[in-house]
Amino acid sequence: MGRKLAFVLGAIALAVAPHPSVAHESRPRVIYATQSGDASIDSIASGGNPFATALIEALDAARPDAVQSIVDMTIEESGGVQIPDFGALPIDTNLRPADGENAVALVIVFSDYGDDAGLPTLPGASFDAARVAAAFTRAGFETQQVIAADRAEFEAALSTFRAAAEVADRSVIYTTGHGTEVDGEIYLIPPEADGADMALERFMPLGVVSDALASVSDGLLIYAGCRDNPFGL
Repeated sequence: MGRKLAFVLGAIALAVAPHPSVAHESRPRVIYATQSGDASIDSIASGGNPFATALIEALDAARPDAVQSIVDMTIEESGGVQIPDFGALPIDTNLRPADGENAVALVIVFSDYGDDAGLPTLPGASFDAARVAAAFTRAGFETQQVIAADRAEFEAALSTFRAAAEVADRSVIYTTGHGTEVDGEIYLIPPEADGADMALERFMPLGVVSDALASVSDGLLIYAGCRDNPFGL
């Protein structure tokens, strides 16, 4: 077996196997589009993030092995560059609501970072927002899609969604934008935080997003952004 193939197969096992330290983690559960320390792809030639493409395929196909299929397809679509991280989520997790379930989804992203010399705009993020939202709707979720201009708009949408999530049987949030991971914590970077004086206190912790699902009995957060730290923070 080649060394590259062995690495990919090992990474797949790590991506879907429960980790002892998080096997009993509290909800909401979290899916990451990439491993800690790695970047997430905004768009490939065929369009969008490979992870988003894999998520859509799994939702549409109603596959019982959705977790494994998302990992496999993301690796294939990204040429082995991007490997999702499902943490403690069981490999047989059903991502679609059952018949009769009240299911709600929020697809919320940062995409437009302006035309300055800072962080580039993410056309893949807005492209994926539309198609991921459509996939959740087809799967039976009542879905809201938001392309947030700034943190205030983002948090306002989270507040509105929280009320719907609290009375739903199943709730999911899909989010992305420029992001970074520093000392094990993930942050989304709002467009207004871009610039020469980039600092963590201007970023939005991913925990702010997961808080919208804190009181939900069956909540799931899907983070499709980067987990590297190119800023040296």
